[in-house]
Amino acid sequence: MNLERFKREIKTRGKPELSAESYGGLSWPDWYKLARKTRHINYGCYFQPDGTCVRTRERKSNNEMCCCSACYYSLGYLRYIQNDPKVIKRIASLFKEDVGFWRKNKGCILPRKYRSAVCLGYRCTESNCAKHMLGAKGILVAFMDSIRTRGIEKKTIYDIGKSLLKIEIC
Repeated sequence: MNLERFKREIKTRGKPELSAESYGGLSWPDWYKLARKTRHINYGCYFQPDGTCVRTRERKSNNEMCCCSACYYSLGYLRYIQNDPKVIKRIASLFKEDVGFWRKNKGCILPRKYRSAVCLGYRCTESNCAKHMLGAKGILVAFMDSIRTRGIEKKTIYDIGKSLLKIEIC
């Protein structure tokens, strides 16, 4: 999507907020580091060669995008975007009007560091992630999930986020 159209969509929909800070008042570099740590989490998502999410097939649904089906409508579930013209331009360039950031045979193409807490904390089923729910990975997933569900306050997000930055997650 072109940059000006994307900016209009942000204003029209009332979200996300262009901000100097990320979730919980964390700096953008800190948020990007936390988002990067989620690469070690197996969310149980995978796609068939035709681009259909396997979870969708298990549910006997015709929605090929599965949990990403509202990506366009919600602007990628983003609540905050770094108020930096280069970042906004990059995000806008990846957004398509009909599918958001989702692409057939690939899933989400938005770089992990720009993804929302919703996308970084969502799991199709708890069992898909069960082996990762212990230790540092479990804490990270629970943290992202609590932001997604708005289950913790801003100061708590900040404190836990800062603590998670110090933990090795692999």
